[in-house]
Amino acid sequence: MTTARSLDRLAEQIGELQERRGGSVSWEELRGFRGRFPEFCREILDFDLTPQQAKAWKAIQSSGASQALVMGGNGLGKDRLASAIAIYEAVVNDSLSILTGPTERQVREVLMRREVAGHLRRARGKIAYELFSLAVRFPGLEHGEILAFTAADPDRFTGHHAPRVCVFITEAQGIPLEIFQAAQKCKVGSGLILAVGNPNRAEGAAYVAFRSGAWLTDNWSAFDHPNLLEGREVIPGGPTREWVQEMADEYGEDSAFYVSAVLGQWPAEGSVDALIQRSWIDAAFERFKKGPNYRPREPLVLSLDVARSFDRDESVVAVAQPGTVFAFHSWRSRDLVVTTDRFLALAEQEDAAWRRIGHGGLRLVVDAAGIGSGVVDMARNRGEWVAEYWGWNPSRERRFANRRAEDYWRLRSGLELDKTTLPPDETLAEDLLAMEWTMDSKGQILMLAKDDIRRKLGRSPDRADAVVMALSEAEPSRRATTFRHRV
Repeated sequence: MTTARSLDRLAEQIGELQERRGGSVSWEELRGFRGRFPEFCREILDFDLTPQQAKAWKAIQSSGASQALVMGGNGLGKDRLASAIAIYEAVVNDSLSILTGPTERQVREVLMRREVAGHLRRARGKIAYELFSLAVRFPGLEHGEILAFTAADPDRFTGHHAPRVCVFITEAQGIPLEIFQAAQKCKVGSGLILAVGNPNRAEGAAYVAFRSGAWLTDNWSAFDHPNLLEGREVIPGGPTREWVQEMADEYGEDSAFYVSAVLGQWPAEGSVDALIQRSWIDAAFERFKKGPNYRPREPLVLSLDVARSFDRDESVVAVAQPGTVFAFHSWRSRDLVVTTDRFLALAEQEDAAWRRIGHGGLRLVVDAAGIGSGVVDMARNRGEWVAEYWGWNPSRERRFANRRAEDYWRLRSGLELDKTTLPPDETLAEDLLAMEWTMDSKGQILMLAKDDIRRKLGRSPDRADAVVMALSEAEPSRRATTFRHRV
């Protein structure tokens, strides 16, 4: 392999160089912190451990455990602890520290950019390092470094060797068994595996490991966080008494969500992340059978979700007014011209059919992500005004990670409160029942990725996505910026 190709492969594995800094504390001085992790955090990384973080570290050190699993609510500092121990292991014990998680965003953005890089910068030049997007090199150390990659392939753990290897896993509840086993094979000698996550559901590899007795385990509750203990914001971004009360009011203290997100315990039954219940869907179907609520002065929305895989998926149009979906139209075609023609023809047909009832304007919206942008362009070239839907756009409310999460949550609320009407359709029911949600590291509600839902269903949730777009775009609050009358 040529030198150029070797460098290209290295760049692919560890990413681009982000920052290089010299250190004022020698490696010999840093080795003096062996067995003194809390002091290392305070004197080198410039932060004090919370009582929960200190307790977890003390349990690991005193027991000599080689694998530990910490599960708890959101915003309690689990990733901060794991990343701090990763740096400590690398520079104090000359260990190879491996960081991993289920997704690229969790590894690259949360663990590396926010946590690891944040620790190193707060060290204020005490540690010499070269920070890459997926690695940290410490010049002068023989083995000590940090590598990061997603937990998608067990083979990624092979080929990493050092006298002491430590593996740190974030979002452990989303890690399959084969990744846990790969980490155990990678860790040798006196190494450590520390997995942290949220106890969202009483199943999966993390749940089995937690109950096996082979791991040192700990549960973190929001009530033991300094912000709640002192009744003020000691640590920005952590849970507050107001947030805990909001969660109790919205979900109930006996709910699976409250037990997991606030108390940090595994729910006794049910799943935290099931978005919609079957009984809500059936009730929405029954309301439709009794007669949908036509609103002559409200806009009529046609939303299009464009098929991404033409052998299993459909392009779906949902026809809706606020709170009510009236019909679906679906087809399979590889040709975006055909899809555009069908969509605009349906708009003409629905417009004509509704003239007897009356409506407050015909609105067209297309999921513009991926190939949907081609339909938008072709429709606009024909003189049609079409709104673009982007699910990853920011939400209007801070508690949602993006617009897709906000809109699906509003659908959930409408169904739960008997305010949404849907046409009976079992494919739609399957789509909605496959939807899951969780909270990200900022405590914001996040929907399960569309590709993950596709793996569950064996197809894309086209009907559910079309419904969510249509109902969202029909909201009065959206009209000023996202709607025009079709001419």
